[in-house]
Amino acid sequence: MTNDDKIRKAMIALRQSYELLAELLPEERGAQLTSSLESEETVNKIRQVVTDVFGVDPCKKCQKEETVLARHAYRYLLRYITHKTFKAIGLITNTVDHHSVTNSMKICVEMMDNYKWYNRYIAECKKRLRNEIEQAKLLM
Repeated sequence: MTNDDKIRKAMIALRQSYELLAELLPEERGAQLTSSLESEETVNKIRQVVTDVFGVDPCKKCQKEETVLARHAYRYLLRYITHKTFKAIGLITNTVDHHSVTNSMKICVEMMDNYKWYNRYIAECKKRLRNEIEQAKLLM
């Protein structure tokens, strides 16, 4: 792991710590919360929904087809709902290369266009994450 990777991970940890502390401090005392969509809770919920729908954990270090397709869906939904950067999504999904994330986005869209079963899986994920998607649309 390079120093840049270590710094990125530390920055994510600091941001998460800030969010937790800001929740404890009342707003009138100076706390400023960012969107709840950026929280670890939302990220975990998206991961759980993808795991339930695809039947495999998308963050599992494995190159089996079902795991890779679930990982593409997970990255796509993270970007679609949380609007996190490609680098942040890469760190969440156990890669430091943002090119892997952009490739996942491209493949996921192509899979949805070409395969009805994959499109149904993504639609089911979106249905289960409806509240988060509505909140994301309000913030745009």
